[in-house]
Parts: sequence; structure tokens; C-alpha cells
Amino acid sequence: MLLDWPDVVGAEVAARTCPERLDRAGTLRIRAAGAFGLELAHLEPLVRERINSYFGYEAVKRLSIVHGPVAAPRTRRIRSRQPMGEEDLAKIDRCLQETMDSDLRAALERLGRAILTRKP
Repeated sequence: MLLDWPDVVGAEVAARTCPERLDRAGTLRIRAAGAFGLELAHLEPLVRERINSYFGYEAVKRLSIVHGPVAAPRTRRIRSRQPMGEEDLAKIDRCLQETMDSDLRAALERLGRAILTRKP
């Protein structure tokens, strides 16, 4: 759930909160930044509904809100790619020469391109 937190509760809530732990009694401890804790208390029914729909059952019965700093959300780093040369394309084609299944061939070709264009 930690990795999917922005998708579960929404980007605005996720930017100001961080789930810490879920105990066996169904209490989810959430760290909230500054005054957002009070707003989160008002949003508790909505947040619980979203979390429980994520799990598919009533995993969270109540929220325990702790005030404190929240780390900035992680951003995904996009790696730059180096251009492919003609000999790289020919190498991939030679490796896939005997592959008859067109879907498998296309998937393997994409994989080969991704590997060969990755910068060390």
C-alpha cells in the first residue's frame, strides 16, 4: 500500500500524509504534515473507504493521525537512452530469426532494444 499510496488516497492527500503501520485491530497510523491532520480527521470516512476498496475488504476500521513532517513524494527518474546503431538492430534481428510467434518476437525485440539502449 505504501508504494500505491498516491493512487489509493489521491495525490493531494498523499502529498501531505504518509501511512506508517496497520495493526491487527484495523487501526492505520498516518503521519500528517502540519494542520492537514485536522483536515484528514474530517476526511477519515472517505480515506477509509478508499483504502478498504484497495484491499478488497474492511482492513482499516479507524485512523490514528500523528502530526509530524512528511517526506516529499518520490519522483520517478527517467533514464536517458543512447541511440541504437544499425549493427545493434541487425544483432537483435539475428537473435530473433528463428522465433515464429509474432507476439513473442515483438516482445523480445522491445526487450533487446531496451537493453542495448540503456546507458551504463
